[in-house]
Amino acid sequence: MLTKLNHILEIYRKAPSNYKTNAEHLSSLATLFPYIYHTALVKKYLKDTSSKILDWGAYLGQVTYLLQDQFTVNSYNPSSPQEVLYWQKNLGIKLVSEDKGYKDQQLNFPKESFEAVISSGVLEHSFEHGVDDVTALRNLNSVLKPNGLLFIWNLPTKNALAEKVAEKRKKWRHILRYELDEILVKLSLAGFNVVSIERQELIFNQLAKILKLVPLPWIWSFDHFLCNLPLLNNFAHHYTIVAKKIENFPVVPATSSYTAYPKS
Repeated sequence: MLTKLNHILEIYRKAPSNYKTNAEHLSSLATLFPYIYHTALVKKYLKDTSSKILDWGAYLGQVTYLLQDQFTVNSYNPSSPQEVLYWQKNLGIKLVSEDKGYKDQQLNFPKESFEAVISSGVLEHSFEHGVDDVTALRNLNSVLKPNGLLFIWNLPTKNALAEKVAEKRKKWRHILRYELDEILVKLSLAGFNVVSIERQELIFNQLAKILKLVPLPWIWSFDHFLCNLPLLNNFAHHYTIVAKKIENFPVVPATSSYTAYPKS
């Protein structure tokens, strides 16, 4: 894995300045480290190496690159600007698709094509392409095989400290951020059961810059500890979610499982 990270860093170092503008998340081991954690999460839950994965909104392709030697990963984007083509070529991305389905809010794959779908910092941007997030989640559900897994990470939390600081300094921030209950309801509406969910990255980047001699896994573990403290967890930056496709969705609840309001 370290060899792959060094390869990404080397590509960044050699890239023309115009191809670095939106690639700062690939500029150091500290900014790349979260992708190690998240791709390890995929490997933890997806044991079958013959599994097909949709890297939905893959952008520059770093997630596809980190997984494609073990799984069949389709790097999927709404469009392919030059910066995307540059990075995908230099990363040696094997399977690339361009998303031409946003106009009719459908994905360009047959139903039940993949064992897993990854949304790495993408769901909160779907509205920019004219698709609301619940519709996007339903589309992802449709291309997942029965019991297929959805991995969501880098999903901004409603009260993220980093977002509030950026807003105060009048810098770029996410327009759409999520309350915990909100994303859980939307996943349910789209036909998913949540397998695991956690908050991440409170001050990881800041600590990595200050504690340069401390190994990154230690800093990540400490930041993860902070993200789970009752007084701090609400300010963590991201959610990381693993969800499973519900079979035979929508499920009609049995009347015996709840108390109905009496008719007037």
